[in-house]
Amino acid sequence: MSSERYVVVMGTDFSAHATRAFRAAYEQALSHERAELHVVHASLTGSPDAEAVSAAHLGVVNATSASLEEQRQKLAEHLDQQLASLEGGPDSRLKVFGHVVAEAPSLAIVCLASQLGASLIVMGSRGLHGFSRWVLGSVTEGVLRRAECAVLVIPPPASHAETRTVGAATHLSPSAGATSNGGEIMTKSMPHIKKYMSADVHTIGDEQPMSVAHRVMREHRIRHLPVLHRGKLVGVVTDRDLRFVETLEDVDPTKVSVSEAMTAEVYTVDPDIGLDEVVSAMAVHKYGAAVVVDHGHVVGIFTTVDACRAFADLLKTRLTQ
Repeated sequence: MSSERYVVVMGTDFSAHATRAFRAAYEQALSHERAELHVVHASLTGSPDAEAVSAAHLGVVNATSASLEEQRQKLAEHLDQQLASLEGGPDSRLKVFGHVVAEAPSLAIVCLASQLGASLIVMGSRGLHGFSRWVLGSVTEGVLRRAECAVLVIPPPASHAETRTVGAATHLSPSAGATSNGGEIMTKSMPHIKKYMSADVHTIGDEQPMSVAHRVMREHRIRHLPVLHRGKLVGVVTDRDLRFVETLEDVDPTKVSVSEAMTAEVYTVDPDIGLDEVVSAMAVHKYGAAVVVDHGHVVGIFTTVDACRAFADLLKTRLTQ
């Protein structure tokens, strides 16, 4: 008998797809000794703290903040219903934990799985393809790319699933929307941020005066400048930051350095991260830009203007299909 825990994590949006995934996740967990099932719901409007809930038959976990009370209650009721609907009722040997996390869904699921040392992630698929699959099915895509453990994707009832391996993940891929290339199943994936970032990125030294930052922004018609100190990214300054500092008393833009106006907390991403994850994070945290960094070097910037350009491109792709 194995003494190690077998942890299964699944994401839920309370849909019928998530219900099928829950049943599959429950069966997977029950087939192992000392198993736990953790169900996570990502809330994009709550506080940045992770919350956990408990319902009937669930393991008791801490839930101290009231900021996500509505989502926690909804998840608890949902899990009660799921457990009650199981044939023969819930098995007392298996504890089920619920978590509400204020984060983009794919990041919430993958991060929780990593923290718990999960052996398996179970996801429900909507069986979408084309533009709809890119936008609405992007959570599963994001999990498949980032997961450090196996991922089981449960297709819709009408779909015929085919198993394939993606990195460390096992993916049950709906054949609908797939194309054949020499007998191999090929599916569209979420584009990387490097496809839509502005690669011709302009930067400024932290000791440069604010007036120089103003001039660079005007000349290149941009609103964000990554700030460097001896070649290392230390912040980002925006036209709004500059205007705010200039409203303060006795501020001379030709003498006050950029470091006095910049924001030190920068949202940085890898060039190969998915477009959906970056856009989701920017929407949740209201970031105006993401600085793209590769091996410590700034290689691009992705702003809300770039996000609009990406959306327009995806719309054109959808309409021409």
